Amino acid sequence: LGNESSFGVTFKKDAEALRAMDPSRLIHYEGDFEAEIADVYSTMYTWLEPLKKVGESKGKHNKPHVHCEYGHAMGNGPGCLADYQKLYRTYDRLQGGFIWEWYDHGILYREEDGTVTYGNFCIDGLLMPDRTPSPGLVEYKQVICPVSVSRVGSETDLYAVKNYFDFRSLAGIALECAVTDGKQEIDHIRIDNLTAGPGEEELIRIPGTVSE
Repeated sequence: LGNESSFGVTFKKDAEALRAMDPSRLIHYEGDFEAEIADVYSTMYTWLEPLKKVGESKGKHNKPHVHCEYGHAMGNGPGCLADYQKLYRTYDRLQGGFIWEWYDHGILYREEDGTVTYGNFCIDGLLMPDRTPSPGLVEYKQVICPVSVSRVGSETDLYAVKNYFDFRSLAGIALECAVTDGKQEIDHIRIDNLTAGPGEEELIRIPGTVSE
């Protein structure tokens, strides 16, 4: 219905008109702090602990929560993405969120010698002005990856592979493992017989990953 524009009777009338035009479409507006007319309860940049409380609560009409903005990609940002993703995957009410924003709005400036620079108009995106992926996008890709691998214990070659897909198994997905001594690769292992179903976890062994 809008963006950061407070709330009042105008928004209520807008919601009525939209529902009359298209009853199937969800209505979202972060300014509706009580989720009075919106179909989802949304907030911006909510810190981890308050967000956890939202996940545990039944308030705001018990509507699903959407983080309409939760990670600001300016400078070294966005940060704490893995911590947020853990909450999203823990509480059914938390539906995830959106990064501000997709790409930098840098103004291209070309020097007489052909050197290209970008003026700092609004450099806060996951893509740089020339659409080069930023380190933040690489991190974000890993954070929301639908498959995770974690070691079971500190001195074991046993690993837990978690499938976060909602409808498909891990069949057909290969796990590429590079074993290093901290400086160079000493072994390369491919595991391509994964079978975990949607939301399931399976244990695998990666030989050579236990320190002697």
